[in-house]
Amino acid sequence: MNFDFSEEQKLLRTTARDYLEDRAPLGLARSVLESDAAMSRELWAGAAEESIDPSRPSARFAFDATPAEPLAGVGARGDGDGWSLLRRILDRAAVLQAFEQLGTAQRAFDLTREQILDRHAFGRPIGSFQAIKHRMADLYATLEVARSNCWFAAWALANDDPGLPLAACTARVAATEAYSETSVEMVHLFGGAGFAWELDCHLFYRRARNLALALGPPAEWRDRLVDCLAAMRRNRT
Repeated sequence: MNFDFSEEQKLLRTTARDYLEDRAPLGLARSVLESDAAMSRELWAGAAEESIDPSRPSARFAFDATPAEPLAGVGARGDGDGWSLLRRILDRAAVLQAFEQLGTAQRAFDLTREQILDRHAFGRPIGSFQAIKHRMADLYATLEVARSNCWFAAWALANDDPGLPLAACTARVAATEAYSETSVEMVHLFGGAGFAWELDCHLFYRRARNLALALGPPAEWRDRLVDCLAAMRRNRT
């Protein structure tokens, strides 16, 4: 298995990261939240101009087909195959969304780490206290578990591996847990200020809650994960 990105993918990643760091600070998310707009049209227009429209990967993986056959790439074979088709689309969407959850959780973790190193109590950074270290270590482990599952799911998706349904469920469950736990700890470890509207902790918490439900509740994905594992066991016996 080769989990490395191609040169084209690395270039796209660098271009997107540079563009978003320059044009999409957290203040932009706050301004959209406080307005009646559903998104920043300027940001999306600029992304289109830079040829880094984030919707393209989703469209490519979910609808890898010609315009005349918009569902051919996800296995549509007739009107009676609708549920199977929906599951295949959800699996692909789950992999892509898991990476968004993982990336945002990592950013929340990094900001929290900066906070506990800068915030002092009793003359010491609170990050030096053993209890805080344990909490951050647990978050780090949760993130790494999610990261490995996301990478494997991406490989399964790119190679049309028959194990994609299981990999997608695992990535979805792991990434949802990682982002949810990290966003909650972020609020707590920022102290009382973490609950304030003026700080950005609530933006991560809100997004974590939103993404956790966007493709169906976490319990539904855990149940499907159990079903996939049970089916795998039956096939081996």
